[in-house]
Amino acid sequence: MPSNLTDKEELEVKSFAATFYNRLHDSRDVSPLIKEFFVSDFAQRLAFCRTSQECGGFARDFWQGDESYVKLGLQPQDWVRQYASAINYFSIYSQSQKSLTQVAGKKLVDYEDESKKLIDVRLAVLLKNDPKALELDFFGNPDRVVPEERSAQSIRKETASFERLVDAVRIVEAEAKAELRRSKPNHDFLIKPDMFWARAEPTTTKFFNYPLGTRMIEVWPEGEDIPFKMDLIKQNGKLRIVAIYPPID
Repeated sequence: MPSNLTDKEELEVKSFAATFYNRLHDSRDVSPLIKEFFVSDFAQRLAFCRTSQECGGFARDFWQGDESYVKLGLQPQDWVRQYASAINYFSIYSQSQKSLTQVAGKKLVDYEDESKKLIDVRLAVLLKNDPKALELDFFGNPDRVVPEERSAQSIRKETASFERLVDAVRIVEAEAKAELRRSKPNHDFLIKPDMFWARAEPTTTKFFNYPLGTRMIEVWPEGEDIPFKMDLIKQNGKLRIVAIYPPID
């Protein structure tokens, strides 16, 4: 689908996306980047999305509301903490897969299952004394049953366990990247603006509590380097991230 942005705006958007993702890959933690790159009221808008049924839409099933969350009494910072751990997990896990795939000289489409097995074996070792964290591994345990009865306390405990899982995935990713550097010392890890395409579309839901019809700039990755879709708006004349998330539909 062709872009409907001006050349100047398209370059600005793609450069912004590349800068953000390079920072994310370097820091391996989205939390400190939220204040700098995201909309200023992100926490409040995120809370709306997690406690309503109005944030879905094409490729946005990641944001379908969960009715069990509505009456939990969680604070916006709880949702930000949960969101950050999920984004960190997807980002770091995908980078681990990418590095292992490149070390093997394969394409991800052909090596995806094998790379998952390698990661899962290593996580099992790192988390052998923390089964609660290990069972939250989405890729290693995709059939995990989510408890129907949930409370604010149980969600916070689950988030803490998930953060320990993310810490273990960081170790796996660092090991995989070090192996890639040894085997291919000239490998270029830099994310570049031409790795994205972008298009502006009016919203068809109250996505992040913006009015229907809000002009949202959708940024999609070209290829396998980025596992996320990004939505942007202009806030006080500057590009700001509304959200990044896996494009599930």
